[in-house]
Amino acid sequence: VSDIDGVDPNVDVVAWEISGSMSYALADGVSVAAELGYLDVEEDDNNPATDDYDEGTFGGVVSLNLTF
Repeated sequence: VSDIDGVDPNVDVVAWEISGSMSYALADGVSVAAELGYLDVEEDDNNPATDDYDEGTFGGVVSLNLTF
């Protein structure tokens, strides 16, 4: 991967994501949805001083959806 913003294109990068979503109908036109995800980006620049800076990102959202 070489098109991630802020990453030197000369550095090897490994990125992976795992995510999921679910939706539950409460009544006609009313539902609850939840989405969770984790993204991990690791740079292999062969520099031990920067190895500790690789961190993953976790995110989530819960929404109440109404339709009329």
